[in-house]
Amino acid sequence: MIKELYIKNVAIIKEQRLSFDKGFTVLTGETGAGKSIIIESVGLICGARASKESIRSGEDKASISALFSEIPAHTAKALSELGFECENGELVLSRDVSEGGGTARIGGKPVSVSQFRDAAMLLVNIHGQHASQALLCEENHLGYPMWEKSFRNIQRFTKKRRSLNPDLFRLRVTNAKNSAASKC
Repeated sequence: MIKELYIKNVAIIKEQRLSFDKGFTVLTGETGAGKSIIIESVGLICGARASKESIRSGEDKASISALFSEIPAHTAKALSELGFECENGELVLSRDVSEGGGTARIGGKPVSVSQFRDAAMLLVNIHGQHASQALLCEENHLGYPMWEKSFRNIQRFTKKRRSLNPDLFRLRVTNAKNSAASKC
């Protein structure tokens, strides 16, 4: 979960540190209160394309960082496979955006935006109107840890069943195709 979000020089926000508690978080407020800027900042932490228009007027760069805590073991393992180690179940992702480009860091280590995005996809999923990052990435469709074991078991079972009686399997497939064709 995002424990803390730090935003500096993004749009109209000069400097803001937001802390989040466990559980469900909702951003509400009047029009112009800055909700969209916070969501944009979370998007930048997720690896969204940075724009120099995001930088506060009169400033050279914008900075965003997020402290993630209570990272689940399977996520920490996936991050480790990408080369990023969590310390005490925590990890900091940060980005700087400037006119000349920007920088991305994970755990203080400089990384490419692609590496940054890959790590962020393991930590954040934004749910909102027309926005759910993980569902848009086809490689995630069967990549959730809770499904992987079941999917592997189904694959193993299907392979074993086919090898035990290939003629019966072919017969069932043929019958299913004929049945489907007769319904058309």
